[in-house]
Amino acid sequence: MPLIIRSNLSCGELAVWRIVESEPQLAARCSRAEQEYARSLTHARRRCEWLAWHVLLHELLPDITATYNSIGAPILVGEKKQIAVSHTPGYAALFLSDQPCGIDIELPTRDFSCAASKFLSDSERKLIEAHDSHLHQKIAGTIWCAKECLYKWAKIPGLNFVDDITVERIDSDRGLISGSLLGHPVSPSIFTDDRLNIVFYAATYPTFGFHI
Repeated sequence: MPLIIRSNLSCGELAVWRIVESEPQLAARCSRAEQEYARSLTHARRRCEWLAWHVLLHELLPDITATYNSIGAPILVGEKKQIAVSHTPGYAALFLSDQPCGIDIELPTRDFSCAASKFLSDSERKLIEAHDSHLHQKIAGTIWCAKECLYKWAKIPGLNFVDDITVERIDSDRGLISGSLLGHPVSPSIFTDDRLNIVFYAATYPTFGFHI
């Protein structure tokens, strides 16, 4: 079944769809407006991923549709719940919460070495190197997912992944990450799954800080 994960957590609901359908099969489960938007996307894989997260949304909230806000973040129409979206080859994911939220998924086989300079600080490189070498790719992927997740949560365009979003500690056994965003402490969580790296976060914005 394509709905491979559906988990009600204390801060929201997390769901992941494995994309096994063809583009026409996915489109058939979407509205006409969604089909038209998907056709405007250039790349076939991007169209399938976009359609898949809408199919997943309809599975979770059958009567709700999604659009985008002024900065391009997905929002639900006529619904108080907030939404975060992620996709990677073969999978699409949603996180629904009563609070601002973020999620990121990546394949555990993805190699982040070429992108390291764009998202890893010196201290984060040391954090990776403190683990056994066979875990380096996994820890790098967790840091990437944490930063992408927090970027989606904050909804502040132009955040610098090296300086503005930091990861200070990863407790893989407990599924906890400690870090900061623009100096504000944040603690995204790891959802354990052998098929994907999954990091999610939901929290109200600091009263002294940032928001949409």
